[in-house]
Amino acid sequence: MFRKGLYTPPGAESHQDVDKRVCNFVEKLFEKYKNNERILVVTHNGIIRSIKRNFLEPAPNLMSTNLGMISLNDSDYEYYIGKRDLEER
Repeated sequence: MFRKGLYTPPGAESHQDVDKRVCNFVEKLFEKYKNNERILVVTHNGIIRSIKRNFLEPAPNLMSTNLGMISLNDSDYEYYIGKRDLEER
């Protein structure tokens, strides 16, 4: 139920709280690193699910395998910005 966003345990962050925190972090990365600079961010699957929810086209499976990897590029960031701007209207 937690993974589906239907239940938040007492004292835990909701999916919306995690998404806000993750999106702010990724926005700062895209603002700071330009010109095809590459960086590595190591995290856990909960954060990867948040990135998939917000920066990638909708996918049926948000789960990743252990030691899985995703890569974001400028078009993924543009997709997020467009989606964010629509939600703010």
